[in-house]
Formats: sequence, structure tokens, C-alpha cells
Amino acid sequence: MSIVEDVKTLREIRGRKTKVEGKTFENETVYIDFKIWENCMFENCRLVAEYGFFAITGCSLTKCHFEVVPGSPAEAIRLFFDMVDKKGEKVN
Repeated sequence: MSIVEDVKTLREIRGRKTKVEGKTFENETVYIDFKIWENCMFENCRLVAEYGFFAITGCSLTKCHFEVVPGSPAEAIRLFFDMVDKKGEKVN
């Protein structure tokens, strides 16, 4: 698959985000990509992202661990912000 095909596929998937609202997750691994999380409660969860296409609004996160899949687009985003943060530059 080419990069152009990958981008087209990601755009199609992103357009089909699933909304998850008002749910409670405890002691579990939650794959957060391609979802809109609203007013959910996460307690002692492992939140995993691979692509970085998600939204979290009004949710409670207690004792959760966020991780990205190694070598994934989400890891590239995390590394970029880590690099900018170390240089002391502000990102809006």
C-alpha cells in the first residue's frame, strides 16, 4: 500500500469516528483511536493510541497510563511534542 492509499484510508476511517458517551472503564486496556470519548470515566486503565485520531471531552481519568504503539503515527506525534518541549518552545 502506498502512502497516498494510506492517507485516503485514514481519512475514510476518521470520517467514521464512533461516539462513546457516559461509559465507565475500570482496570482495562482501551484502544482510543477513531472514537470521540465524551463524559466517560477511566480508572486504572491503559489507554493505547496508534494513529492519534481521537477526541476526549469531559472525561475523568484516574490512575491511567497513556501509551502509543511503537513505530506508529501516534508515536511520531508524541516524539515531536517531546522534542519541542525540550527546546522550551510553546506549541498552541
